[in-house]
Amino acid sequence: MQPERAIIGKILQIYRYFLYFCKLVNKQQEKAEEEKGLTDHICLNSFNSLTPLIPISYIE
Repeated sequence: MQPERAIIGKILQIYRYFLYFCKLVNKQQEKAEEEKGLTDHICLNSFNSLTPLIPISYIE
């Protein structure tokens, strides 16, 4: 495997872990909102800052 592909693979893996973490946090937040009646959401726009600067199709 080329070093560039290995690095890109690790970055994508970390990105997927981050999105999974945000889903878990959002579930906990929604549960807290139900209990407290709040409407704030967290991690809603977090992954917007992580969008790749180079399109994935360009890398392939």
